[in-house]
Formats: sequence, structure tokens, C-alpha cells
Amino acid sequence: MVDEHQFSQLLFLLDKLKFELKKATLWSEQKPTTAALRSTQPFCCDTLALEQWLQFIFIERLSVLAANKLPLPKNIAVSPIAEDAFKCTNQLKVVDVIADIDELLSGQLVPRSWQSKTNTTEKNFIS
Repeated sequence: MVDEHQFSQLLFLLDKLKFELKKATLWSEQKPTTAALRSTQPFCCDTLALEQWLQFIFIERLSVLAANKLPLPKNIAVSPIAEDAFKCTNQLKVVDVIADIDELLSGQLVPRSWQSKTNTTEKNFIS
């Protein structure tokens, strides 16, 4: 059974991810080489920065799947590597959107330890 809501929600979250990557100045106007995109390593970790993988592989492939209502991955956990890669306060929204995508596709809640870091920073700033 096709879940129309899941496809539309995924497209919304992918647009939100694009917005947050741009806002955090992690968006690239230059596409990596074809060879870099062909890496067989997880997240193309040997040829791309994580933000490049998100932009040129993750977003592109999931957008095609959702737009064409093709089967979506169910075993997904990108947020742990994103949490490790994006530690600056202005990048935590990127991690949050990735966690939303993980939750939507896997059906599993994602622990969001980075949110407590943000809350602590905000409290210290306000004090």
C-alpha cells in the first residue's frame, strides 16, 4: 500500500533540509566530480564531505523516489553521522531535519541529544 502522506512529507522535509543546509552555509554551487560521486564507501566518506553527500546523493535520490512514488528505504539512520559531523550551533537544525527524515522512513524515534546542547547554550546566553 502506497502512503501518499509519507511521500509528500518526505518531499517537504527534503526541501527543509535544503533550506537548513543553505542557512548553515553548507550548500555548494559546484557539483563534485563524477568519480567522487561514484564512491562505494558509506556516505562517500572517502571522496565527499557529509554536506556534499547530503546535497548531491541523499536529497537527489530520495527526491526521485518520493516524486515517482517508488519504494522508500526503511532501514535508515543518517542522524548519528550528522550529529558527529555538524556540531556548530548554526548546524544543529540540519541534524534535526535529518532526524525527522530518519523517523519518517524508519518509523523509529531518534534520540536527539544535540537538542539538550542547544537548550544549555541558550540558557547560558540568556543568563
